[in-house]
Amino acid sequence: ILDYFSLENIEGWTNKYIETDSVYDINTSNICKKNDVVVGKLRPYLCKVFLVDYDRCCSSEFAIFYDFKGSASYFKYLFTSRGFIDSMNESTKGTKMPRVNIEYIKNMLIVLPSEDEQKEIAEFLEQKISAIDNSISKRESIIEKLTEYKKSLIYEVVTGKKEV
Repeated sequence: ILDYFSLENIEGWTNKYIETDSVYDINTSNICKKNDVVVGKLRPYLCKVFLVDYDRCCSSEFAIFYDFKGSASYFKYLFTSRGFIDSMNESTKGTKMPRVNIEYIKNMLIVLPSEDEQKEIAEFLEQKISAIDNSISKRESIIEKLTEYKKSLIYEVVTGKKEV
């Protein structure tokens, strides 16, 4: 049996995987392979894009892209770009639960640099994103420590252990 993921497992705009206890029905899921890129068809403005890290099952609410002429990582970033998402959004049908028209995506014209350039672009973006994520993580750690200090200070003042 393969692991399963659905739209709720992908954080919008970041491509990060979120663990959940998702269950699935084999009749409404698709098999995706390592290095496939899946794009959420439902509410595309949420930008649910994921580079599959190993063979899995996924929700049928994903469009699966595979056999790239180049770098799957490049296509992950291309599919996450504001221009691509806005273009997909224009093709949606429905108002409450808008879905992408897959034929529209298949017929989109996209920039396709050489394979070397694709890899270079993807590596550059991965380095920059990693640096930003590290910076965010450090700031969150500092905020957490300051919040704990604030709580302990309030406790000490309220209980009379510290005088004001």
